[in-house]
Amino acid sequence: MSGIKALLNNKGSSVIMVLIAMAFISILGTILMFMAYTGYQIKSAEAKGERAFYSAETALDEVRAGIQAIVTECIAKAYTDMLVEYKHDMYDEEKDEPINLEDVFRRGFEHYFKTSDLFRQVSDGLFYNILADGDFVKVGDFISVTENINITSALETQPLDGQILGEVDRKAVGDEVVFVLKSIEISHSTADGFVSRVASDIVVVVPDFSYVRADYPINDIALIASETLNIPAADAGINDGIAFAGNITVNTGEHFEFSTNNTTLISSGNINVNGKFTTDSYSSLWARRIFVEKDDDVAYESSVQLLGDTYIADDLVLNGEESRAILKGRYYGFGRSLESADESSSIIVNGPGSTLDMSGLNTLFLAGHSFIDTGSGYNDILMGQSVSVKSDQLAYLVPASEIGLQSNPFIFDTAETPDTTGFEDDYHLVYRPVAATGQTLLFVFMKFDGIDGANGANTYFQKYFTDYSEEIKDYVSQYLNPYLLPDDPAANMQTSGYYYDLGIDDILISPVMPGVSLRLSRMYENITRSLSTSIQVGNEITPYSYIVDTNEVNKLENGRYDFIEDGNTRAVIIKCEGNSTTNISSLSPDVNLILSTGNVIADRAFEGLIISNGTIELYSSVTAAPRDIIPSIRAKNEAGDMFGKFLNQSFFTEDDHALEKSLSWDMSALVSYENWRRW
Repeated sequence: MSGIKALLNNKGSSVIMVLIAMAFISILGTILMFMAYTGYQIKSAEAKGERAFYSAETALDEVRAGIQAIVTECIAKAYTDMLVEYKHDMYDEEKDEPINLEDVFRRGFEHYFKTSDLFRQVSDGLFYNILADGDFVKVGDFISVTENINITSALETQPLDGQILGEVDRKAVGDEVVFVLKSIEISHSTADGFVSRVASDIVVVVPDFSYVRADYPINDIALIASETLNIPAADAGINDGIAFAGNITVNTGEHFEFSTNNTTLISSGNINVNGKFTTDSYSSLWARRIFVEKDDDVAYESSVQLLGDTYIADDLVLNGEESRAILKGRYYGFGRSLESADESSSIIVNGPGSTLDMSGLNTLFLAGHSFIDTGSGYNDILMGQSVSVKSDQLAYLVPASEIGLQSNPFIFDTAETPDTTGFEDDYHLVYRPVAATGQTLLFVFMKFDGIDGANGANTYFQKYFTDYSEEIKDYVSQYLNPYLLPDDPAANMQTSGYYYDLGIDDILISPVMPGVSLRLSRMYENITRSLSTSIQVGNEITPYSYIVDTNEVNKLENGRYDFIEDGNTRAVIIKCEGNSTTNISSLSPDVNLILSTGNVIADRAFEGLIISNGTIELYSSVTAAPRDIIPSIRAKNEAGDMFGKFLNQSFFTEDDHALEKSLSWDMSALVSYENWRRW
């Protein structure tokens, strides 16, 4: 029995179980610690490897940035040379053909690029020299730049210490010429042995002359008037260049005319014509709106002749009695708002006996509608025409019988306001006081709002014209005499609303393309800020601040500063307070570059560039002088400062290599990676 009890006795078994469990837990803990440590080692290795990779990638980016800096310098040199030699009619007498300026510019760029510090001539081949005279990438701290072994071994001359030579391939890709710097390889080694390598070809595109020239048009500019270009009673004109003004006022009277010849004339505001204004067939005009006015006490007519390309954000308005508008070439009214009359392009005739001659147009694009001016500055009334006369508003008066009034318009005493309950939401109500009697006129107009409103207005006017065509013709004839549509049956006619064709008793319409309107609106915003339809800058930028380094000009004391080149005064800066005025006749005849913070009076013929932060009064002709501007920009004042110091273009600084001012070229497009790889 004692043996059996001994076998059944379980004392001490719990100790054994605890020991087994502790052993199991110890083994499990060891395994988990080992796994965690292994994971840590893996993560640490990955982190160190990534740091090595990012260091190598950063070094390659530094190489690319260094190449971009050299490309920028080469563009500036080639472009400056091109500006000095540039003129509109450059001709190769030996070849008996015009000189291709783009080819000349590209050859100049290639010359400066291949002779830059980036390259070395070895035997008969051209090789890139990454570390020559500039150290693009900081070698050391375990970073090294390694060459393509096959190329290096093939060289007859061994590379110098600290330099790396690689093969360069010049080739055509489509319409572009590119330089390919082949197989630039960079490795990075950490202190504990981690190595990462990146390599890539770097492609350099030879830029177009036209692309660069569009960015920097300063030598083609004739004048900049930040506030107003004022043309008084004088035979004035602008020739062969770009001209900008905040607003333009033409008061030439009966015997004089303001004209442009081969000019891009830009106004960020209105053009007010009281006299004669003409753009020739080689000119372009951009403006917010055009008003053709006439003083009541004069006998002559006011007229505009727009013979080239015309781009208007809002309306062409014939306000004066017997006003004339002759349109040829292409006319684009690109504003297409259905709510704001100020942003909807149309042609409006308010002056009796006016002439609207569009017989010479090959393109008419009117994106907007006419509006009835309520006089309130808002809530103007949408009509269904893109070309309208003042009498058209009668068509939009609601019949008096429909609104319970004796007449429309309805005359009432101020104390006897009519009951308009029930139709305020359905119609436009316009109140006009009659000062002589103390009474008030109430006009009740049809209401067309939004997209559906435009369609409704168009349909309404078409039906009204059909039903009352003879009555409308009688009204129109009082305002338009004559009214001529394009002669060419193939002319492109697009409008948002209807317009008259009184010769065939019909209305013609072709809907505008919204994309064209939007594109032209953006181009107008650009050109009124940077003088380029393609360069986008901030809303606060003006052509004056885009061209002029205002910070440098503001540092000057008030006064006049002459800039001398070869013993002659070629340029002047007039720093002044307020509206101080400078007469060009008071300056040396050698001056062809004027910068004034005040006003300028052009009282003699002038060739060159006038920049005014105020008003320019034009009594004579101003002609752009592309060949003369660049030498004048290099002229220096008594302090030894070049005129170019006061301009925003960096290649006009005294040091052509200086890059401290921002350029507009897209270096990421001109200098890019190809065949990028890592391992």
